Amino acid sequence: DDAMAKWTTDQFGEGKVLLLFKNVSDIRSLQRLGFPLPEVQIGGLGGGSGRINTSSGISFDAKDVQLLKEMIAEGSDIH
Repeated sequence: DDAMAKWTTDQFGEGKVLLLFKNVSDIRSLQRLGFPLPEVQIGGLGGGSGRINTSSGISFDAKDVQLLKEMIAEGSDIH
């Protein structure tokens, strides 16, 4: 909510901005509010029950995969 409020006020000023999120759900929530996310780099998603590990050491569950597909459909480039 704070990030969206700041974006609405002044689009974070000039220059590039790096936002860090704890999970895919939070990223998707911000995008649903209208925050532009042209590029998203995924890293540091740890393992756990119901999660599948990738060769790069990142793990996803079915919900993560669905949310990432939605983000791609809305124009985000996922790395």
